Amino acid sequence: STHRLRNEYYGLPRDRERLIERTTKEVVHEVGHSFGLVHCQDYACVMHAATYVEDVDLKSADFCPACRSLLHEGDLAGATG
Repeated sequence: STHRLRNEYYGLPRDRERLIERTTKEVVHEVGHSFGLVHCQDYACVMHAATYVEDVDLKSADFCPACRSLLHEGDLAGATG
């Protein structure tokens, strides 16, 4: 569900662009898990765990170099982030 990704959930004005950005990041994050990636310690990496919606806003929609390397190498059994 995207319910908690919506500004309206927090009493803020609707922001469709922000919702799309947040949803994109979370979809990429979950796809990363489907390829075997675990949560990453790099705060800017899309694989960083997001406890709060602000965490989603702070991270990028891209994988950090370490996670990207694991994806390209297919070495996901040793993925530690």
